[in-house]
Amino acid sequence: MSPRFPGLALALVLAAACGSEKPRPGYAPRHLILVTVSGLRADHTSFHLYPRPTTWLDFDGGQRALGKALSLDDLAREGVNFARAYSPSGDTNAALASLFTGRSPLETGVLDGTQSLPSDVPTMAEAFSAAGFETVAFVSSPEAQLSSADGLSAGLERGFGRFFLGGSDVQALGEAVTWVTKRDWGTGQSTFAWVHLEGPTFPFEPGSFPGPDGPVDYATLFGDPAYAGPADGGAAFRESAADLSPEDAQRIEALYDGEVALANRALTYFLDYFLYVGQQSALWRESVFAFAGLHGVSLPSRGPHPDLRSGWGRTDTLGEGVHAVPLILRHPDSLTGSRVLGETVELVDLAPTLFDWFELAQPASASGRSLLAVTDSYRPRTFPPGPAVAIRADGSWSLRTEKHRLRLLADGQQELTLFDLERDPAEREDLAPSHPELVADLLEAFDRYLAAHPPHPSLLDRGFQVARPVK
Repeated sequence: MSPRFPGLALALVLAAACGSEKPRPGYAPRHLILVTVSGLRADHTSFHLYPRPTTWLDFDGGQRALGKALSLDDLAREGVNFARAYSPSGDTNAALASLFTGRSPLETGVLDGTQSLPSDVPTMAEAFSAAGFETVAFVSSPEAQLSSADGLSAGLERGFGRFFLGGSDVQALGEAVTWVTKRDWGTGQSTFAWVHLEGPTFPFEPGSFPGPDGPVDYATLFGDPAYAGPADGGAAFRESAADLSPEDAQRIEALYDGEVALANRALTYFLDYFLYVGQQSALWRESVFAFAGLHGVSLPSRGPHPDLRSGWGRTDTLGEGVHAVPLILRHPDSLTGSRVLGETVELVDLAPTLFDWFELAQPASASGRSLLAVTDSYRPRTFPPGPAVAIRADGSWSLRTEKHRLRLLADGQQELTLFDLERDPAEREDLAPSHPELVADLLEAFDRYLAAHPPHPSLLDRGFQVARPVK
């Protein structure tokens, strides 16, 4: 494939011949702010063209001129927005393990929250700590109310000098704000800070948050005031409702969107403190901001889709709503390429990207790809294409190409299903019976993926097997 910038490629060849490499343009980053959010669907963010302003905030012209517009829409506009980013799992623990290691769930051995990250799998935090970075984490997890050893902290705390595990997003953000305001930013030490929010996960029960004109009730932000039905987004209603009316489905979707908007507003609160503290320095300018949704969540279908009429609020569907996630990288001074990218990328690509960006050694075991190959124009290089694969703890899997999804559920029948996502984004029409040659091609692609991503020995010790179709 020819380079996108042939003139620049020639200049680089000449520079290499002279014994030098063209330096990265702009202001080099010194700090990394990583924010992850569970439950966040890409198709319900307004920077992915969702009609409701879930990730937009109304900043005036003066605030924007001062660089104080910090909603996710603004950060996506100023950074690089990946239009086709995918999570390898609908489980928060598994998705985080892959994000922090650059390995697939098969390679980490973490398929759900019952497994800890094996000690022989190096993490991104360990690499940044070894490079002299201060490493801090502020993590929201309901399991933290039980024990700091439970839930998504298992193994992910390695490499962090400080690891705060709170029982809510408010607790995690409050600790993060306190750290930002009390830290001495004049020491010269670089920082890797991770903030994780539970975000819009089930149940969908958004609360309120202070606004410029008083508290904003996010439970009613997008709802129809005339709705008087029973849907409340909670577990009791889901278990008792055998079916949903169109109005019920719209109400649940509005509650979910309120959760998304609340997470966006709360994150802006933290970033506003970060910007305020750094006003007298180049702190914000020196910081790479990386934002990743870890997985989405199923929502009620408004059409004839029996699996999602009553099974909403799930993260194990292996469908587009769960596995298509938002991914943003922001550092305008050193990102020189396009602002919206259509390449198929995965969360496992984030760690190799950050290692590359901060010029840290890449772990030999990482199977992810550096996204700087597609975000940078200053040094053209190849970006190996590939499908996006998701794996469940029971062996079920999904392979997503640019146009299709091939899926196999470990449900006893072991039948392959195929969907054309351009024509049928809701995945209602199974094309597998009528397209056996395409199914065979995609199954071969999945087998190549398995060969390139061997399972961690701990999975083999537990007897894990990837589901195979019944012939």
